[in-house]
Amino acid sequence: MMIATLNPHSQQLLLESIPRDTLTQIIGLHPETLQKINSAYNIGSSKMAKQTVSKLLNVPINYYVTLNMGALEKIINDVGGITINSAFTIRDDNGQGKILVHRGKVHLNGKQALVYARMRHQDPRGDYGRQQRQQQIIKTLLSLHSLNNYQKILNSIAGGMQTDLSFDDMVGLLKNYHNCQQVVNDHLQGRTAMINGSSYQVVATKELQRVSKRIRKQLGLKSQSLNNAETRLNQVNQLF
Repeated sequence: MMIATLNPHSQQLLLESIPRDTLTQIIGLHPETLQKINSAYNIGSSKMAKQTVSKLLNVPINYYVTLNMGALEKIINDVGGITINSAFTIRDDNGQGKILVHRGKVHLNGKQALVYARMRHQDPRGDYGRQQRQQQIIKTLLSLHSLNNYQKILNSIAGGMQTDLSFDDMVGLLKNYHNCQQVVNDHLQGRTAMINGSSYQVVATKELQRVSKRIRKQLGLKSQSLNNAETRLNQVNQLF
């Protein structure tokens, strides 16, 4: 899950990743329920996911794009593959089998890129490493500036994407934000906690406030102190 914000004045695209296991209130469920943030989409689809992310960080979420991972494979094949720098070698069978992605500078086809984007257990950074690799792939795709490549990408995702962006919205984004070529990566950092036998990422109030402030600044909004279920729980938890 990522929040993407565009600022034509700073010419920045900020990609803010949210760990899928982040403990948060699922907005729209009654009584108040805290679960992993990825369950918001499973329970209430994109509408509930937008509301939940918005409440967690106190930022407006105007639109959503849900992309099928199979579409990512097709996109990369259609643009002729991508070249990335891999921090380590990725092997089949949980690291015991044949090499799927070599370490160093490598050119990946769609199938290899999907492996690179999805793998978690062989990365010492776990899900946070996976988030960084997914952002790396998006950043690489966005660096393909030619109109022909953008058309290929749009054609590729047509069957594997859901969004509430209208055609006019998409045209407006290309027209008004085409200069946002400086991609900045960030993520919400939590701490692992076992709750009722399940592993969660619990995010300290200071970190929630940092990310909220950064996104709001990118949107031209003043910083505000967070007051939600997460910050109220953190007030009674000395670790956070």
